[in-house]
Amino acid sequence: MRVFSLSEADVAYPDGHRALMSFSLEAGPGDWICVMGPSGSGKSTLLRVLAGLLPLTSGEYERLGHRPQGKVFLDRRVAFVFQDPNDQLFGGTPLEDVVWSLKKAGVPHEEARLRARAVLSRLGLEDASLRPVLNLSMGERKRVCAAAALVMDPEILLFDEPTAGLDPVAARQFTRALEATARAGMVVVRATHDVSVLPSRVKRAVLLSRGSALPGVFHRPAGGRSSWPVSPTATHTK
Repeated sequence: MRVFSLSEADVAYPDGHRALMSFSLEAGPGDWICVMGPSGSGKSTLLRVLAGLLPLTSGEYERLGHRPQGKVFLDRRVAFVFQDPNDQLFGGTPLEDVVWSLKKAGVPHEEARLRARAVLSRLGLEDASLRPVLNLSMGERKRVCAAAALVMDPEILLFDEPTAGLDPVAARQFTRALEATARAGMVVVRATHDVSVLPSRVKRAVLLSRGSALPGVFHRPAGGRSSWPVSPTATHTK
């Protein structure tokens, strides 16, 4: 069963820049995928396509049984956490921010507060839930944004540079909290240029360079942490 499938995807911006070229990727339930590459390689463009925020110039995309071709196509079952948390925070406190996400989806206020407190606690923010967002560290702000996404129980969770701006300790804490909170069956796609901290649940990685996937898919061996040998028979990317 495929949760999403992207085939021969091309994205060209109005200035002629081709951000994705003949890119293919698919994911099934519970897949954790890391998309790696330097700045400007097309990682953020790919996430915007997967989120339905950016239509393809050519190619095919099917997500959760629908084909959002040629148009913006948003779905509450897909959550996107931006690189900069300041672009995503709306509430004055973490609790207000996460409650806002639920109320926007029509969840009653008291139920929203209970669900918000639960996910904030799982992400280690219980004691910070009523603190002003402006007083939070970068790592805490990123966890608030993750909480606002996870509380919606999405089928697909997209992260753009989740550990950018975090020191190594904060990056590991954030990664462990995310792994502990995301439910089984959720597809997680993580775009990053930092491969020093990868969740243990990531079993597959794709390398992007100038909008194209490098040949092969990198698979983490069973029990492996840092070895990612190329699989020459992989068919997930072209």
